[in-house]
Amino acid sequence: MRFPKTSFFVLTGLLILAVTLPRGGSCTVKIEREAQNFIVLFDVSGSMDQRHWARDEKKLAVARQILEEMNEDIPDLGWYAALYTFSPFKPVYELQVYDKSEFAKAIAGLPVSYKAGGAFGPASRLDEALAQLNRPLRRLCGRTVIYLFTDGRYQGRNPLEHARVLNRQYDVCFQVVNMAQDRQSMQMLESLGRLNDCSEVIDYGLLPGSPEICTGALCTRKAVKTAAETEDSDGDGVVDADDKCWGTPQTYAVNQAGCAIPVAARDYVVHFANNSALVGSEARYKLDEAGKFLADHPEATVLLAGHASPVGDEEYNLRLSEKRARNVQDYLVRKWSVMPDRITVHSYGGAMPLGPDAAKDGQAKNRRVSVTITNAYKRR
Repeated sequence: MRFPKTSFFVLTGLLILAVTLPRGGSCTVKIEREAQNFIVLFDVSGSMDQRHWARDEKKLAVARQILEEMNEDIPDLGWYAALYTFSPFKPVYELQVYDKSEFAKAIAGLPVSYKAGGAFGPASRLDEALAQLNRPLRRLCGRTVIYLFTDGRYQGRNPLEHARVLNRQYDVCFQVVNMAQDRQSMQMLESLGRLNDCSEVIDYGLLPGSPEICTGALCTRKAVKTAAETEDSDGDGVVDADDKCWGTPQTYAVNQAGCAIPVAARDYVVHFANNSALVGSEARYKLDEAGKFLADHPEATVLLAGHASPVGDEEYNLRLSEKRARNVQDYLVRKWSVMPDRITVHSYGGAMPLGPDAAKDGQAKNRRVSVTITNAYKRR
């Protein structure tokens, strides 16, 4: 379902997390979560230092104002979030559990102008910035909203090529804050906003003072009846009037707002013998630690990434890396009863070596499966 360009609200039918917020009188607001993660790509190239023809303001300054208002409006529901600038591509807020105050500090460090003027600022490489998103997206499970603040000018390859690759490989929605001033840039951004049904383009002039437009891709708000101020319907220890995350399981630890407290992502790496996909004793020891955690946190999901040393036939290495990852999956399913739908498997062959591969110890490090566990919450 697509909404008019005056709105970013996108209903995707994903995970629903009900939240009640006091909204005066006899009403509250229920928030339904539409995504699990969000990433902001913020264009700091030279053309963004110029004034937009429709408003006598520099695009950098307006873009930062919009992002500040958007951050204030985002409910704290345990998202994984990141903020990157380009060009050059630079992490300003590394991928982690979203913290509103820390994210605000990151936004405050964004530039609003260049002393020498836009003509001397860096050139935009939006293609490279989109390509760099493979790294954080590989670590995430569920839907990710990518907020893109840009005027659409670029050098290098057409950014749409990289955006299409991301759309094929991951569950992503592009929310494009459009600051374009020329026909070519406008056409490129509009094509990006049509990549899938949950992507959208919005004119930046509609956003200052209306942050709710920006946050609609993450969650939607609906008016509901107010519960009694003393009632704790979900039994989490926080009364309904103060509970922003109604329905939290009683076994979860919650914060003062009644929202589950996320556990930081857990990473394990298991290694394999040369030309082998057999899960050895040392690997089983690590997988047992991971399996116990998954058994104790049935809401958690796990990402398995299989690798091989970049020596020999590329197709053979790709098959070997997948077999390694599948064997790790089978081990977790058989011994620890982890449901297969909680496990995502990727294989990369020898395409992602950890370092120089000439020495034997270098080859051994690359014969691996990385295990990343996310979406877990603390217990009482």
